[in-house]
Amino acid sequence: MVPAMKRIRPALRTFGTFLRTPTLSRSIIALLALAILLLMAVNAATFVMIQRTATYNDTVDHSQQVRLAAKDMLMLLTEAETGQRGFMLTARAEYLGLHQNAVSKLPAVVERMEELAAGDPEQARRAAVVKGLYQERLDLMTATIELTRTGRIGEAVSLIRNGRGKALMDRIRVELSAMDADEARRLSERTRQSERAQTVTVAVNALAAVLVLILAGISAWMVRRYVAEIEGAHFELDRVNAGLENEVRDRTAELTRANEEIQRFAYIVSHDLRAPLVNVMGYTSELEQVCKALEKQLTALEAAHPELVDAEALRSVREDAPEAVGFIRTSTAKMDRLINAILRLS
Repeated sequence: MVPAMKRIRPALRTFGTFLRTPTLSRSIIALLALAILLLMAVNAATFVMIQRTATYNDTVDHSQQVRLAAKDMLMLLTEAETGQRGFMLTARAEYLGLHQNAVSKLPAVVERMEELAAGDPEQARRAAVVKGLYQERLDLMTATIELTRTGRIGEAVSLIRNGRGKALMDRIRVELSAMDADEARRLSERTRQSERAQTVTVAVNALAAVLVLILAGISAWMVRRYVAEIEGAHFELDRVNAGLENEVRDRTAELTRANEEIQRFAYIVSHDLRAPLVNVMGYTSELEQVCKALEKQLTALEAAHPELVDAEALRSVREDAPEAVGFIRTSTAKMDRLINAILRLS
């Protein structure tokens, strides 16, 4: 765990430094991240709107199917009534066939209407009422047809004249009309909701497109500004380089002049100082030889005739003269080293 943290820390420090440094790359990455987040938000919003639109479309289709089932039921009941009355009036089989064809289709329509209305308590109640009324109305039509088949036309007409069949059909129409009106209201509302969802989706996508264009414009502006800054920096660098070249040229000339002065100074040192120094060193050697010879003569004289030798003079020859010669040699050696150092520096 610790080695892993040690490996991660430099990367984190580098990333932190990158985030704290206001560079073009950082700005562009930030804009790209913002654009990606924006696109993700737009995609999410679009997905939600599409889901809502699909839901609204499903409910719209459901309402249309309920209305269609109600209309089919009313149409089939009307056809059944038409066939019943035509058979009672003419006793012709084709009218009975029309009635039976309509009656055979009604159960499927009623079942489909009940399935569609199952999710809505009010519509389910109306569908149940319509189913009971329609069954009662079919029983009444079947009774009149059977009476007509057996020749009891008067009884069949009496069943029709008592108004029960009309009352049943009126109630069926009322319930079906209520179902149709309710679904029409819902259909209108869901259509508006679907249109609003589509409008919102278009608006969100348009807004996203505008924002993306704005981000692209900002990125282009930043790139242009960065390029302008680079060009300005290049121009400034060229100007500084030109000034630096002039300064280097001037400094080189100054160094050349200084070097020439040093060379002249070295020439002076090597000729005007070393030549006298060589003479001094030569005279010092001769003086040393003279002092040694004088000391030798005084020593011999002292041995032969001591009374003739001055003690002070003998001390000067033996002590003071060698000391003075040594001092001269030390000074000339220092001067020689100084001259050599000056020549090396030149």
